[in-house]
Formats: sequence, C-alpha cells, structure tokens
Amino acid sequence: MRIHLVCSAGMSTSLLVNNMKKSAPADYVIDAGPFAALEEIVDDYDVILVGPQVRFKLDDIKEICRKHGKRCALIDMRVYGRMDGKAAVELAKKADIVLFFGGLDEISESEGLDRTHMSMPAAQETLLNELTTVNKNIIVVLSAGSAIEMPWYPYVKGIVHGYLGGQAGASAMLNILTGKVNPSGKLNETYPIYYEDTPAYAYYPSKERSSEYRESLYVGYRYYTTVGKSTRFPFGYGLSYTTFEYKDLKIDTEGVTFTIKNTGNVSGTEIAQLYVGKSSETVFRPVRELKGFVRVELQPGEEKEVRIGFDDKTFRFYDTRTDSWEIESGTYQIMIGENAQQMVLEGALDVKGTVENGGYKKEELPEYFSGKIKDISDEKFRILYGREIPDGSWSGEIRMNDAVCQLYYGKGILGKLLCAILKLLLKISDWQGKPNLNVLFNYNMPIRGYAKMTGGIVTMKMAEALTEMANGHRIKGTAHLIKAAINRG
Repeated sequence: MRIHLVCSAGMSTSLLVNNMKKSAPADYVIDAGPFAALEEIVDDYDVILVGPQVRFKLDDIKEICRKHGKRCALIDMRVYGRMDGKAAVELAKKADIVLFFGGLDEISESEGLDRTHMSMPAAQETLLNELTTVNKNIIVVLSAGSAIEMPWYPYVKGIVHGYLGGQAGASAMLNILTGKVNPSGKLNETYPIYYEDTPAYAYYPSKERSSEYRESLYVGYRYYTTVGKSTRFPFGYGLSYTTFEYKDLKIDTEGVTFTIKNTGNVSGTEIAQLYVGKSSETVFRPVRELKGFVRVELQPGEEKEVRIGFDDKTFRFYDTRTDSWEIESGTYQIMIGENAQQMVLEGALDVKGTVENGGYKKEELPEYFSGKIKDISDEKFRILYGREIPDGSWSGEIRMNDAVCQLYYGKGILGKLLCAILKLLLKISDWQGKPNLNVLFNYNMPIRGYAKMTGGIVTMKMAEALTEMANGHRIKGTAHLIKAAINRG
C-alpha cells in the first residue's frame, strides 16, 4: 500500500510519517507533501490522508481523490497530536470493501404514483458521495423498481440491481455477491445518463387529462440506438462472472442459428438477443427491434449451437391504410446482440411481404424517419395522429376515468373535501418520512377503480353516482347512489 499525507510537511508531519513506517508492514510506502503538489502525484498512491492543519482544504482534496479514484480520510486531531503512527495506518486500511444498500423508498415510487425525477433520495446520494471519498472499493446494491440516474457511477467498483427482491431478496443477493450464484439477468429497460436524455422528457407530464406519446415508436432503446444517444446501461445489458463468445451465424427463412461458447473459468448462463431492422423510405422504424431471445447454460469451455425462430411478429408493422399488421417486402438486417447496443453477429435476409411499401411520406415526417423526436411540433404530431390533437384540459366536469386528486376541479363540496383530506395526509406522511401507501393509492386512483378494487362493496353504478355528486348534482347523485346501493344486494 502507498500512503500520502497531505499537510504542511513540517517537523510534526515527519515524526508522524516515521512512526507510521515503524507500525506499518515493510512493503508499505508512506510519505508526505503539501496540498499544492497533490494533483500531480495522486495517481501514485492508494490512500490520501489529510492532516488536521489543512482540513480547510478537505473538500478540494476529496474532489481530487474522487476524480482519480483514490481513498481519502481526515486524520483525527488526537491521533495527530499523539503522533500515533499505528492508528493512522489503521485509518488508511480500515475497510477493504464497502457494500452500499440504497435505491428508492416508498415515497419515491409506489402504486398509483408517477415519478417526477430519476434520482435516488438526496440523503442516500450524499452518503454515497462521502463514502466514495474515503474508499475506492464501493459496491452499490440497488433496490428499486425502475431505472435511476447514477452520478456516482464513475466512483464505484460495482453495481448490482436487485429490483424489488421481496421476501427472499436478501438471501438471493448474498448468493450473487459471494459468487455462490453466477448472475445472468439482463436489464429490461435502458438506464439513461440523465432524465433529460429520455425520449419522453419533452412530453411528460402531458396536459391534465390526456397524455401525448409524440415519441411514437421511439420508446426506450428504440430511441437511443436509432439516434446514437449515449446511455449509462443499454437495454438487455447484464454482466456475468464468466465471458461468452458468439460465432457461426446462419440465417434462413424460419429463423437464425449460431454458436455460443463459455470462454471463462466458471459455469454461467447467457441470454442471447435477436434484433431486426430495415431501411425504408415509406415506413419509419427504429434501427433495430428485439424480436426474440434464448437462454443458454454453459460449463467452462463448453459451446452450444442455439436457434431463435421467426414468428408472425418478426417483420411486421402496423399499416394505417389497412388498419392491420402488414409486412413490407425488402431486405432486413438480422442481428444477434449481447444487449441493444452491442451487436456481435450480423447478416441479412430478403423477405417477400404483404405490401411493397409502408405508405408514409419521408418529406412530411422527417423527424420520425430519423428518430430525432425530442421536439415534435403540433403540426407534425397532427400529421402522425391523423386527426386534431385533443385539448386535454380539465373542463371542470369530472369523469369516471379521472383520479380522486382531480376532484379538486369538481363542483361538489364532498369531492373537494375528500381531495383536501387525502392531500393533507400525504403531506403529513412525507414530513414524517413514513409513506402511507393506502393514502397514495386512493389519492391517485381513478373513480372507477373503487368499483374494481372493493370486491363489490362499491359497484360501477355507485361510482357513476359519486361522479355525479362530484359534478355538483348532489340531489340526483345521492338518489342514484341510494338506488345503486339497494340494487347491489
């Protein structure tokens, strides 16, 4: 281990360095120097210790260490004052590996709750940042139901995403971390670097009552791969404790055949993915789309020939001219990938389709043909949509598909009161840091949901009557509610 003390490099520092050398193993290299020289020499050391006399520079030193992937720690004043070389050495080598368990809490993601960001809770990110300044061997274990931003990614050695592990999640994660089980999972979504990178960022949230999917087909990996947008992790990504080699791609009219070999030292499972793409002047498509996959278990050195068949969905597109699925004739690119970004085998296949072209006009919709859909105008979306774009604003009339939180816009006093009570309870739970899932669920549930989720206690007719009352028709709504309640039995 190589240890460097950042200090004033005076007599007291020399004494501490000498005492540390006496207490440290013979192969340890320990020296000291001023802050001004740190940036030039930091790569030569494993650990940077900060003397208390220069603690005013601690934030700057941490940032330098973070950029270079070095551990950093502040020497306690008592250790420095006693010239305790043994304690200083122990501080430098205190932890070999740190397991950081974090992710999204129930306030960040829950049933009936749309997230407004892709960050972990601020307290977790602050703690993780502090840990990475003092130890370079950080393993992050995530518990979250979706993708998150990872600004700390460059400073950690590994990431394991357990999603929502449930009752057996802890023991399963232990098996992965200790190597008892070789991981083989693949990501079912893209991890963007920033939330702003997502194709839906410009259109979410939409106006009040409606959602506009102006990105069209370019959802998830279909967008990133088409426009060449960098990601933190692509769709289909996943690491293993072994390695795999792909070779010998064969393509016929029924499917593809290829060989996978385990080139590592431990048994493992690979999930090979089939992607298909086609250049077209009359149908806009992503550069590639997942059309199949196969899971292959292999012992070290073992290789297997595997096959992924085509089906009726492999080459089709939805033709708005015929309101049905069609296949465009032409040459299709056939690709085998480890993930949506990394293709390892490629070929081509001529396909006789059901139509000769797709009917779209490239000059009318250039953004959709290129995949550059981050700024689709009303005019272009209207052409794609084929009709006028709905206003989407709440009219003041509550409907069955509106959520309870929207009762605020209704005319009925009871609906407004219910909405206000639930909102207050949410604020209280947020302040306490104890999420109330029942309140969250009810606040964001559509009115018709009460008829679906109460096991017959609330019928659909009763929900319709409650909607009438929310719109200010108290007498008529109450009469309909009583009638529906009587008829329920």
